[in-house]
Amino acid sequence: ADDRIRLDRLSAEVMDSRLEGLEADIDLENEPLIRIGSASGTVNLDRIFPWLLSFERPRQILSPVKSAGGQIDVSSLFLAGPVLEPENWQFTLKGKAVQVNASTSDSQDEVTDLFCDFSVSDHATLLDGARFNLITVPFTEPFIQTVTAQSIRLPIAVSGGIFHHAPDQVRINLGLTFPDGPFLEMALSGTSLTELGLDRVGLTDKPRSHCSIDFTRDYTDPHFKLTGNLDTQSIE
Repeated sequence: ADDRIRLDRLSAEVMDSRLEGLEADIDLENEPLIRIGSASGTVNLDRIFPWLLSFERPRQILSPVKSAGGQIDVSSLFLAGPVLEPENWQFTLKGKAVQVNASTSDSQDEVTDLFCDFSVSDHATLLDGARFNLITVPFTEPFIQTVTAQSIRLPIAVSGGIFHHAPDQVRINLGLTFPDGPFLEMALSGTSLTELGLDRVGLTDKPRSHCSIDFTRDYTDPHFKLTGNLDTQSIE
């Protein structure tokens, strides 16, 4: 039809990022709409991330991350919405993060060398199989005292990470290997990043401790269940 344009096998370069195999449908009837799909390529986060934060919806989804650098390999991309209102587009982006650094503060990187599979959309974020190094822990302030946080030996190697963030639902699973040997598994969930609670903790500190602790989410009857062996020297 005269009011519809279709484009195939396009390539685009923006801010040191390149996407190939783009397919676009532009509907000019009434309010101009655009639909883009089937793209793959590489994205330079050092250039793209500040631009993404200039839009309200991406800023809400990516919160509380304030800066990010490195590269992501895009396996698929879908965009759709009013041509002149990119802040209202629906989108789904899937791929792999390759040696990404990120921070929730303006001072220095807190996460370095992040590798993971990811899926980011206009309503949810999923990181799977994440591994990275945790360099600082300022985000622990809501959970533990600053003096205690400063006593944690760094960096911490994180593996097997799962991060799922959707409206009214956050789920995080992490495996933490500390410089002096202990391995800590953590499962957290909540309605938001500021309302997270512990579901389960597992500790392996050979040869002293090997245990798991499950926490109840019933605040009228709070308790926990310990399974295995726990030596208090492991948590000093």
